Amino acid sequence: MPILNSPYSLVTDSTADPVTLAEAKSHLRVTSTGDNDYITDLISVARRQVETDSRRALFTQTWDRWLDCFPNDEIELARPNVASISAITYTATTGNTATVSTSVYSLDAANLPGYARLQYNQSWPTDVRTINKSVKVRFIAGSTATSAVEVEAKHAIKLLVADMYECRGTAIGETPDAYWNLIGMLRWGDYA
Repeated sequence: MPILNSPYSLVTDSTADPVTLAEAKSHLRVTSTGDNDYITDLISVARRQVETDSRRALFTQTWDRWLDCFPNDEIELARPNVASISAITYTATTGNTATVSTSVYSLDAANLPGYARLQYNQSWPTDVRTINKSVKVRFIAGSTATSAVEVEAKHAIKLLVADMYECRGTAIGETPDAYWNLIGMLRWGDYA
């Protein structure tokens, strides 16, 4: 059966950014404290843009992957780096929500982007109701430590912060080629 609809939705965003205020101010060569709140906001905006452009979760986030049915063997989780699977649930033919036992699948985080794979001699439930978004995989993606975030991502964030800071109050300038080169190093696929 084909997978007709497989969107992703962000459940819980990161509560931290991989670039500190001090690092951003050093990059901007700003020594005063008057713009601290503004620069802090720019860091968060830039992180979200880098995550969108690179198709990666930089810091810990919770995501839902929705499918119309179970695939034959594996479910791709297109938000590397996948740290864990919280639960796989589905709407059963009875109309009730059911949870797939963790003994049925395992997380393959070693291969990008990350996969929920069937265990040996296991199969996905067959009592799935045929409706839009009947299967949900809730998973955690991203790093828990600043030191684990790629240096390319941190530098891309700083470049965007500098661009937004310098163009305050006007249209943002053309994104520097250096930014896109860094994103190219981070980007792994054509997924949303």
